[in-house]
Amino acid sequence: MGNMTREDWKRIKYFTPNEGWGDPFKMDRDLVFLTDTLRGLFHHPFVIHCGYQHRPEKPKSQHNFGRAVDFHIEGISFRDAVDLILVFIGPPPRGIGASDRIGLGIYPHWNYPGFHLDTRGERARWGAVTENGRQKYVSFAAAYDRIGG
Repeated sequence: MGNMTREDWKRIKYFTPNEGWGDPFKMDRDLVFLTDTLRGLFHHPFVIHCGYQHRPEKPKSQHNFGRAVDFHIEGISFRDAVDLILVFIGPPPRGIGASDRIGLGIYPHWNYPGFHLDTRGERARWGAVTENGRQKYVSFAAAYDRIGG
């Protein structure tokens, strides 16, 4: 782990520091390279919503440490995107590995259904849905069940 440098950003193929990363130099190097690798495997644009963001009301948020990114993927159904991410970050030999260190959240209720990906150092999977006008965290399976076809 470590933060991105100017030299690191020059090696990133699909993203620039000028996207929605917050402070791009506070982003975790492993996370940005993982996100870049996933983008290359998908062959569809990723739109970055949020990276580093200081959230004092959520002191354990991985965004506070630059170890999280929220994004959606264009040109592919959300269900297909979820299924592919699970294949890509699953355990070897299918996935790209490191799945035991990655947090993955799915957010089917966003205007553009999307993902939270982080390098928290341990495996975590969850979802978030809207009930009675409020976001509620649920199991990954419960959120997946709410995804349209």
